[in-house]
Amino acid sequence: MNLGDYNRYIVIEAPGHVQDGWGHVDPDQPLVKIGEGWANIGGLRGKRFIAAGADVSKATVSISLHGYRNDLRNGMTVIDDEGNRYRVEAALPDRAGREFVDLACSEVSNG
Repeated sequence: MNLGDYNRYIVIEAPGHVQDGWGHVDPDQPLVKIGEGWANIGGLRGKRFIAAGADVSKATVSISLHGYRNDLRNGMTVIDDEGNRYRVEAALPDRAGREFVDLACSEVSNG
C-alpha cells in the first residue's frame, strides 16, 4: 500500500486495567489511549443472520495501520477522524516486512 492510501487519522484505546487493593480489575473503567496514527479504512461490509431466534446484523471493516505494532489485541477500540468507533476482533501484524498492521474490526454503536 502506498503512503497516500493511509488517509484517515485514528486513535487506539484499551481498557485501563487498574487493580483495586484486592487485585480486582473494574470492568467499567474508562478506556486509555495507547496509540494514534495514519490508517486506511476499508469498506464496511454487513452481515445479517439469525442468532437465538432473533434477526441480528453485524458490520465489519478492515483497518490497515501504517507502521508495525505487535501490542494490539482483540477488544481494543479504534476511533477514526469522523468519530466512528470500531472494536478490534483480530490484529494481524505484518511479521515478515514489519511495515503495517491489519485489524479486523466490528462497528460499535455510537449511542
